[in-house]
Amino acid sequence: MWMFEIGFSLNHLMSDSISVSCYNMYGFNNGSILLSDLLKSVDILAIEEHWLSPGDLRKIVKFSDDFEGVAWSAMHEKIESGFLVGRPFGGLGLLVRKSLNLNISLIDIMDNCRCAAVNCLFPNRFNLMIIVVYFPCCDNSYDYECELSECLGFIENCLCKGGYDDVVVLGDMNFECGNNVGYQMFSSVCEDYGLEMCEDYVHKISYTYKHSSGRSSSVIDHIFVSKSLAGKVLKYNVFDDAPNYSDHLPIVCSFKSEDFQLKVTRQHETVNGGQARLLGKYRWDKADLQCYYKMTGELFKHIYIYQLSCYMKIVPHLVVHIGIRLMNIITALLRCCLSVCRRVFLELKIIFINHFGQMS
Repeated sequence: MWMFEIGFSLNHLMSDSISVSCYNMYGFNNGSILLSDLLKSVDILAIEEHWLSPGDLRKIVKFSDDFEGVAWSAMHEKIESGFLVGRPFGGLGLLVRKSLNLNISLIDIMDNCRCAAVNCLFPNRFNLMIIVVYFPCCDNSYDYECELSECLGFIENCLCKGGYDDVVVLGDMNFECGNNVGYQMFSSVCEDYGLEMCEDYVHKISYTYKHSSGRSSSVIDHIFVSKSLAGKVLKYNVFDDAPNYSDHLPIVCSFKSEDFQLKVTRQHETVNGGQARLLGKYRWDKADLQCYYKMTGELFKHIYIYQLSCYMKIVPHLVVHIGIRLMNIITALLRCCLSVCRRVFLELKIIFINHFGQMS
């Protein structure tokens, strides 16, 4: 279960460019010093690993009078258990400059606070979907593939809902864009939904993460955007103009503000809108069944049937949440284990959401 806090204010003032950024704070206390200077230079900031408990989320939401914010804690279940062992962990947030006059609404967030999706509606009705991610550390284990697959299933489910004009996926992805299983899995989703890495259109960044020993560094923080935005990047760089006690550097991507004020086309609609297409078919004769059976056990073992029966009696609207999570898992299984993975569950997801959404 997750917790969030949100705050809003309106004061419209558009500048010549809009800067989108993401920053792994490595704990609020470590990153707050740089955060003050970073917010002077960006308009939309995604935050990962603030480590705050649900009761302290206002430290993010109310950090600056010039920004409105939303934040989620990954510590809720840990605190409820009553046993606090080890250091704090996780947490996501999003800060948006008030002068943009955006209407921000939550789409969904993962139970483990790995990913969160919000809609940012501009005054001209341009709808920007922002998905903030904090992926698990990349390795070659089945556990990693299972956990990342559930994150990708969540992202697909959000994108399948449609209704957006452009999308930005950003955050600490914990993989370099190269020959590794994490990037290969994520790039498959990017191919299906037309997402491209901003770094491909500008100069390369040396590093975004440096180990505390100083002996190793890598580029594991990324910003992916719709193709229509990718070609309009003005600048893409790391922000290192202030003291930084995090092991990550913020990355900043700037676009022309007019790109967010063009006539709205609503090219990304749901199946019921007649715009979306199903691409390809699943080939079970080409499937890795051993992988499928093993991942099925790993992913479904966290969902308990007795909880579902209790929810139906006590809190019916949570059935929708569990059902969507089941859809995310099924999508993740098929994408990971079958040779041709496309959106065959898109219609099923939309039907489920539309039919049962009235319960929430």
